[in-house]
Parts: sequence; structure tokens; C-alpha cells
Amino acid sequence: MVTMGELGGNPSTQDIIKYTAEHEMDMTFSFEQLKVFKKNKKVSLGKLKNCLREKYHIAKNGGYPVLFWLNHDYPRLICKISREKNPKNAQICLATLMYLLKGTPIIYNGEEIGMENFKFTSPAEFRDINAKTYFENAEDKMKALNYLSENSRDNSRTIMQWSGEKFAGFTKGSPWTFVNENYTTCNVADQEKDDSSMLENYKKIIKTRKSILPLIQVGKYEFFTKFGSIGYTISHKNDSLIVIANFGKWQITMPHLKNEILYSNMPSDRKHIKPYQVIVMNRGRVKYDGEVGVSKREMKKQNKSR
Repeated sequence: MVTMGELGGNPSTQDIIKYTAEHEMDMTFSFEQLKVFKKNKKVSLGKLKNCLREKYHIAKNGGYPVLFWLNHDYPRLICKISREKNPKNAQICLATLMYLLKGTPIIYNGEEIGMENFKFTSPAEFRDINAKTYFENAEDKMKALNYLSENSRDNSRTIMQWSGEKFAGFTKGSPWTFVNENYTTCNVADQEKDDSSMLENYKKIIKTRKSILPLIQVGKYEFFTKFGSIGYTISHKNDSLIVIANFGKWQITMPHLKNEILYSNMPSDRKHIKPYQVIVMNRGRVKYDGEVGVSKREMKKQNKSR
């Protein structure tokens, strides 16, 4: 049995670590990543760096973080960053940076296809009791409706969009909740046919993670931001990888791009990293799907500490 729990109430880092270090739970959900989203619906690179570093710090010091972005209590991820110039690839950058950390990735229902907020037009459409109470107590009803349309928990509780068929292929009967009107253009069936889709990129990210998992488990992480880019290196002995995402307006020149690229969400010219491109690249002797310079003794020690 595996236990995981959500830690609310703004817990300290030590409290988060304590839950798993003292075996009260196997994994913890904590919400450092909420600070990453700016009010203008863009990403704060400084706070993103702090978030990634904090997740690593938890894992490094006896905790075990769940690696996730949002859940059923928050609006959809792509809508939190909707004013980035390329929201789709901005989300893919965020997913890559999060899911190659040490911990256990969990992807919230629909996030992997870029599901969006529901377009509410009436207060009667809200089902969440918090939304109903907020609207009832609001003096300015139109302002309240606009606020809830962007922030209500109902946004993330629409049904999974499996296909372009009626009710998004979720059921042949009447669905228990809303169907987002964009299901005909945003669904699993269509994205499975498109190698550049959000879904296929998420699959590649998870496949990349699996191939370098031993390095993730024992490697040392170092984080950086520079020229609109953000990322980290993972190193252990002679093995080294770099994960770098460009959130800037212009492409950046990157040395060593002739090394083996394990994953990229865009074609690479081997000289530059385009805006909203993320690259996972080998910097030194790495064997994939195997032991990356990690002794069995070290691996056993790491697994025991879990």
C-alpha cells in the first residue's frame, strides 16, 4: 500500500519532510508551485526556480514529493499561463521541468491534453459550494461571475475529453457534469494521431524520465536562470544531463547542442534553443534504461531511504 497526502495550511519545509521521513506517509502533495503563476497569466522564472529547488530540497533531505502542477481545486494549468506567447509549449516546458525532478509524477486529469477552463455564462452553472456561497455574498454580481469564471474549482472538474464524439466520448448517457465546448478540437483521440500534440509530448517526457531514472534517484541537481531560460543539471560521477527551457522572446545560443538530445518539444538546429523550446541533453557518459554509473550498493541505499 502507498499513502500520499495533501499538506495544506502553508506548512514549513521541515513539516513537509517530517511526514515522510518519519513514515507517516509515503509521499506528500505540497503547493510551492502556486507562486509560479503571475497575475498577468505568465510564468515567474525566479519563483519557478525557487519552486523546483524546493521540491529537490525536500527529496534530498528525507522527504518524498509528489511532482504535480495543479489538481481538482484549481483552474486548468494552460489557463494559468494563457498570456505566454505560446501557452501550449509553455506548459510542456513546465511539465518537463517538474517531472524530471526526484519524486513521483502525478498528472491531473486532462492536463496532459491541455484541457481549458469551462466558459461559464450564468451563476446557475456553478456546482461547487464555495462558488455558490461567494456569488450569493457578492455585492457586484457581474464582477463575481467574472472572477468565478476564471477561478472556480468547477473549471477543473469537467469530464475527460476522450474524443470528438457526443459528450466528448466520456459516456453514451448523460454526463454527471459539464462538457467543455472545445472537446471537438481538444481530445485524446485526435492528439494520439499528432506527434507534436500536448499528449504525445507528455508521453515522451515520461519515457525520458524512465530512461534516466537511476540518475534522477542519485544525481545532484543544480538550478539556473539566464537570458530568459531556466533549467538544471543532474550529475553523478561522470554522468551528467542538462534540462533547459527558454521562456524568453528570442532564441538563445547553447553550447554543446551537438551532444545527444534525449528529448525536445521542437526540432533542434543544434545551435539554438527557440522560445518555448525545452531540451533534455546528455552532457557526459550516460547509459539509458540502465545504471548510469550508479553502483548497486548506492541504488540499494537510495531505495532503502525511500
